[in-house]
Amino acid sequence: TLAHDSSAQTDDARSVAQSGQVKVENTLHSISNLSNEIQSASQAVAELDANAAQIDEVVTTINGISEQTNLLALNAAIEAA
Repeated sequence: TLAHDSSAQTDDARSVAQSGQVKVENTLHSISNLSNEIQSASQAVAELDANAAQIDEVVTTINGISEQTNLLALNAAIEAA
């Protein structure tokens, strides 16, 4: 009958809508997780950048000491000659 067919179509539509709602909720959950992961990665990159800056300062200091050591060695060689 028409009423039975209409009821069956309504049930099918409800089922499709519920399935769609679950998929949307799962997608939103995945997006939220991805956002959290991106924030964590961004924080890690910022920390890495800060560490790299500190390493650069240490390398600059070492280079300066190396240049001074070379000058002292050259001076000692000149005085020894």
